[in-house]
Amino acid sequence: MAMASVKLGLVEEFESALGRALELNPYHRDGLKLLADLNFQNERLKDAATTYTKILTRHPDDLETLLALGAAFIKDGDLDTAKLVFQRALDFHPDNALAKENLEVVQRKLTQSSEPKTFVPEPQSPTTGSAGPTLLADSLTPLVPALGSGPAEGTKTPMADSPTLGVSGR
Repeated sequence: MAMASVKLGLVEEFESALGRALELNPYHRDGLKLLADLNFQNERLKDAATTYTKILTRHPDDLETLLALGAAFIKDGDLDTAKLVFQRALDFHPDNALAKENLEVVQRKLTQSSEPKTFVPEPQSPTTGSAGPTLLADSLTPLVPALGSGPAEGTKTPMADSPTLGVSGR
């Protein structure tokens, strides 16, 4: 039902069907990836990063998810955390060209920029104004423990329709 909804452009119906599926199995890897990718595509970067991190708690060496999480941090402007994620991807997959390329791009941007990290503003309260700036990475569970400590066998490669591809061109 979820996939039929997305193919028809019915995003709300897709999210609803996917939500029901994830109620039955909150750690369903493919369901979580679909939700995270949808959030990424709709610029809901905190939600995307949180969901990618949830996947990594059970599958810390998932290359596609690591690349997508790094892309979310790049898109948010949190280059320091993106660098950590791409380094972690290379810890698990040292020969992955996309992780290498993205890490090089992030390092180049960090070298060129002396500005502080970009902040994601919290939603404004009508009575108090802004709740203050928050880094996207600060809103997640601790990143390094979630990413695990070593590679596992049977990892997947990035899919063409994932936000993991083409990050370096930004």
